[in-house]
Amino acid sequence: MQADCFNEYLRCVQANVIGAPAPDMVCTATLISCMNVHLYSSLGEHLVDRPGEADVTGKAFLEATLVAKVLERHDAAAHTYATRARALGSAALATGQAARDDLERDLDQFVQLVLQDLQHRHHSD
Repeated sequence: MQADCFNEYLRCVQANVIGAPAPDMVCTATLISCMNVHLYSSLGEHLVDRPGEADVTGKAFLEATLVAKVLERHDAAAHTYATRARALGSAALATGQAARDDLERDLDQFVQLVLQDLQHRHHSD
């Protein structure tokens, strides 16, 4: 997972100190979009024939309404990850890095699942 995406996600969910669902979903959608841009720019720029611009053009852009629809199907998981991310702020230093690494790995798998779900929904709509 891209460190900048993960760090922004952590900052976002930790700012939502009460754990309200809507901000958690916004943070998750932002993470998914960030990861998609990195994935697309590293693997698929040739599809838009504009190297270096995948973050602003072509398939790197995800429709917000489609992301919202897919995230509704995964809302419990998104909330669970956000809760884990908020807990990192209060984790002891000794266990903090291991917990952070575990969360990053699990979130990466979750984002890949959501991106596959988005791809499937995009082609079926």
